[in-house]
Amino acid sequence: MLLRRFGLILVLFVAVNGQFPEQPICNMRCGNDYQPVCVRQTDGISREFNNPCQLSLYNCQSNQKLRPNTACMRDIVQDAVRDALRRLPSASNFQLRNIREFIGALRRLARSL
Repeated sequence: MLLRRFGLILVLFVAVNGQFPEQPICNMRCGNDYQPVCVRQTDGISREFNNPCQLSLYNCQSNQKLRPNTACMRDIVQDAVRDALRRLPSASNFQLRNIREFIGALRRLARSL
C-alpha cells in the first residue's frame, strides 16, 4: 500500500513538474586516429584520450567541460629521449664499434629465441 502511494506521488510530481531530467544526446562518432590529448582533473587524476573528439564525447556524456591542460606520457617520453640524445657525446670510432657489437649481440639473441 505504501509503495503504491509513493508511486502515485512520483507520477503526480513528474506530471506537475515536467519530465525527468534529460541526458544529453551525444551523437558523436570518433575515429581511431591517435592524436592524444591529456587532461589533469582538479582531483589530480590524469586522463588520456586518443584524440580531441573522444575528449569531446567524454565531456558530453559526463556533462563536464574538460580541456587539454597537461602533457601526455608519449610527449614526456619523446622529450626525455630527445634530451638524452642531445647529451650524447659525438660518436667516435670506438663508440660506433661498441654500438655495432651491441646490435650484433641483440640480433644473435633474437635469433636464438
